[in-house]
Amino acid sequence: MNREKQVVAAFFALFLLVGVSVYKDYGISADEETNRTNGLLSFNYVFRGDKTLLSYRDRDYGVAFELPLFAMEKIAGLSYPEDSRVIYLLRHLFTFLGFYLGVFFFFLLCRKECNSTTMGLAGAAFLVMTPRIFADAFYNSKDIIFMSAFIAAVYTMEMYLEKRGLRWAAVHAFACAFLFGVRIVGGFVVAMTILFFSLRLMGALRPGRIFEGMKPLIAYVMLFSFLATLFWPASWQNPLDTLVYAIQRAGRFPWGGYIVYLGGIVKGTEVPWHYIPVWITVSTPPFYLLLFITGIFVIIKECAQKTARTALNQRTLRNLIWLIMPPLAVILLKSIVYDGWRHLFFIYPAMLLVSLMGLSYLFHLGVDAVRNVLPVRNTSYKFRLLPQAVICLVVFLGLLPTAQFMIENHPHQNVYFNFLTGDGMRNAKDNFELDYWGLSYRRGLEYVLQKDARDVIKVKVMMYPGVLNRYILPRGDKRRIVYTNDIDDADYILGEYREMIGDYPFKNEVYSIRVGEVRIMSVFASPREREGD
Repeated sequence: MNREKQVVAAFFALFLLVGVSVYKDYGISADEETNRTNGLLSFNYVFRGDKTLLSYRDRDYGVAFELPLFAMEKIAGLSYPEDSRVIYLLRHLFTFLGFYLGVFFFFLLCRKECNSTTMGLAGAAFLVMTPRIFADAFYNSKDIIFMSAFIAAVYTMEMYLEKRGLRWAAVHAFACAFLFGVRIVGGFVVAMTILFFSLRLMGALRPGRIFEGMKPLIAYVMLFSFLATLFWPASWQNPLDTLVYAIQRAGRFPWGGYIVYLGGIVKGTEVPWHYIPVWITVSTPPFYLLLFITGIFVIIKECAQKTARTALNQRTLRNLIWLIMPPLAVILLKSIVYDGWRHLFFIYPAMLLVSLMGLSYLFHLGVDAVRNVLPVRNTSYKFRLLPQAVICLVVFLGLLPTAQFMIENHPHQNVYFNFLTGDGMRNAKDNFELDYWGLSYRRGLEYVLQKDARDVIKVKVMMYPGVLNRYILPRGDKRRIVYTNDIDDADYILGEYREMIGDYPFKNEVYSIRVGEVRIMSVFASPREREGD
């Protein structure tokens, strides 16, 4: 094994070790119960003939990941809710492993695009060291798995377009079908595949041989159509009607909640057009944003020096389409988005690919500067390693502040904002949603159980995730927690500050979880003494 392969193996071994070490630390997100229910109903439909799925409101949800995940519960002989802790920890582990595979495919994609193992590792490191992405990688089995599958589909698309053989057509069809089976927006990669296959075919074949050149594309589309239906049990009886229903729901998902945004409380159906761009800007590490702006500058510069047709190679064009078209569609169609920009996490790898263009540009500027100082003819081994060492140093220094935040605030990396909010976390609190998943309820419940020895503890939670997080507690602790809707009857009140600006009207705060200087969860005792009584 050469040195490059050793470094790659060490990176992914360390990443795996970290993930396996921390996956038990996260709470249950607001969507996990629904995600598991989707897998359960699909499992019952496929293996037990139960047709409840066909009338289920959320039958449009993809289950390519959720169905196998639920099947593992059955294979392991786990029973819900008795074994709920093991079930949710199992889900967190396999969600992480799905992300792990996505990072590996992103490394392959970056290495291929930049023709550099070092740049490939830099791209993989950027993806891992994005606080919100890293945290969601343990409990967000929709957005993170979709992003990971999207990366794999784009990589197999590149290989398919390059090789054009039936083997890669089959591999890419499988990757796209799985992606589509997680979320129907995955059809976007199918459209890109057809577009770029056609562009590469144009002018390459004589008119009489066009059909022969189209054979791999026809094989790909046919196999994708079959596998996409196979991975979507709800569509088996009537694929077309189910697809129409899913498209309609995807465009205008019926979510009527409220969100905190730029100092006000906004209905989810009425978010302004700039919601997604602002969220991406304030929740992405500044180092990546700087490189991204540099990458955009490089693209504009090349377009100015040449024609757009010669400046934008197909990979750059693919990255721009990948990055721009989905949020543009959300804005133009006025689709309902909430909880930050998690629904569009799948465009983030495209953003990082543009950032790598910026890193490469800055790197070559630095190399040219070094060559102007050092002897140009110096071809020693150490001199040839200097560029890689410079990249590693720049990336290390750029990642350092992000790594510090992630370590200090574990396991609440999902509440990350950069300095562009105006005053760090302090200004973010009343301008953006913080722990919208409700993950911090787990730590709040664990505190109550540790500090209160009573056999029965009455708890009032302000949001439903507070109820869900009981299921990740050990069996004996679950029995001690009893929920009540009556604040006056509760021994403790737990709240995570969602859909609100300011503080709770309770006193006697006995515990809080903070990210930076800001509370994301508070535990109050003796609610009868709250202010105003």
